[in-house]
Amino acid sequence: ELHALFRASQAVMGELDLFRILDHIVTEAAQIAGTQHVKILLADAKTNSLRVAAQKGCHVPSEFQVPIGASYSGRVAATGRLLFMANTQDDPDNLLRERDRREGLSSYLGLPIKIRGEVLGVLTFNSEAPRSYSE
Repeated sequence: ELHALFRASQAVMGELDLFRILDHIVTEAAQIAGTQHVKILLADAKTNSLRVAAQKGCHVPSEFQVPIGASYSGRVAATGRLLFMANTQDDPDNLLRERDRREGLSSYLGLPIKIRGEVLGVLTFNSEAPRSYSE
């Protein structure tokens, strides 16, 4: 895990292209979390929504938007607090419920990406097997 964090920090320090940095982050985050399904959604103030900026694993279309305050990631962005859901396939609040069923995804963990208290986006993890996370 420490090696993955080191590689991610090197990528951030040595890269100027935001989307390449985000791709490095999702790759390293997937290794640390032990899941291949990781996304970074960035806040778009103009549309008051989140858009996929980087992803690994199950694909979400680039035009997909999550309204701030709606669904899992939108709630994380609105509250600035992490959110864990153990069963995404049967939850009517999950905007990607059908995709999760089709792809066999089970759980969701969303972490706010913040700078000076402002939420810039959400880092999400999905797993195929039931999963829980420690503090």
